Amino acid sequence: MLKVYVISGCCGSGKTTLTKELVKILPKTALVEGDALEKFLYHYPVWEERLKLVWQNILLVTDNYLRNGFNVILDYIVEDEFPQVISAIKKYDVELRYIVLTADEDTIKQRLIHRGDDWLVERGLFLLQQLTNCEHNRPYIYDGTQSTLEEQVNAVKNFKTYVY
Repeated sequence: MLKVYVISGCCGSGKTTLTKELVKILPKTALVEGDALEKFLYHYPVWEERLKLVWQNILLVTDNYLRNGFNVILDYIVEDEFPQVISAIKKYDVELRYIVLTADEDTIKQRLIHRGDDWLVERGLFLLQQLTNCEHNRPYIYDGTQSTLEEQVNAVKNFKTYVY
């Protein structure tokens, strides 16, 4: 059975670090990075249109990999788009794992400043609150503040808590 791992979380939560480690160790797995697909838009439309285009591309690429027998790791902030993800993959026999990666506010700030994304701190903290306060996300939240990368990988791979 194929697996789709949807790794969401605010800016600075560690999504990309986690997904890049997962793709190294999971067999026949493709990494779909929403941020990378967003970079194809050289002439940025308004935010809503840009987000719509990025999600269409994420789902098309995911579909292509699944159709060709690949597991998929999806790395992007998931707000209201989760039903679209479910709809796009329901024709396949897949196990869906959903993780909303979080960290405490100080850790988010430190990570964003350390990587030179000071301008994202306010957005990251806003998304942290939005994602953790969303009723739908609560069962799938993983606070990685005190966890090693190895512990996070183990949780994603093995904890049934994250099977949707």
